[in-house]
Amino acid sequence: MMNGITIQKLLPSDHARIESIAHWYREEWNVPAERTIKRLSTQSPDDIIFHLVLSKDDQPVATGGLYHQVGILMEHEKFRATGPWVALVYTKPENRNQGIGRILLDEIENVSREIGIRKIYLYTFTAETLYLRSGWKPTERIIYHGHDTVVMEKELPGI
Repeated sequence: MMNGITIQKLLPSDHARIESIAHWYREEWNVPAERTIKRLSTQSPDDIIFHLVLSKDDQPVATGGLYHQVGILMEHEKFRATGPWVALVYTKPENRNQGIGRILLDEIENVSREIGIRKIYLYTFTAETLYLRSGWKPTERIIYHGHDTVVMEKELPGI
């Protein structure tokens, strides 16, 4: 790709990367590592559509994917009819504010479009500005886990 950046789909057999991602999620969101390892090693089609890893100079630095099952559905059932969801987007702290998240988000959108998905959703309480600059439209504000959270959508025109 560009500037030593590559993006690959995470395979269920990619144990080293899955363990790294589990560590990232535990540090950032206190998600139990075992839960992440099981989820990414299984990649049930009822849950994960795809999950990507962005590497810079062959070192994984960011990750995220497109999911059917996301945490907000447990507290706000009205969103069950909505989806799929961009989820678990994470960039290592030392690689933030360098455009890495935007590159990963663009690729999530491209892969979604390639597989025929025309509208995707996400929610955030930390990166609203990133998503607004990327053409996402806010649809609703809610309180989720005590945070002012925005739910957003994006239309993906056909290729």
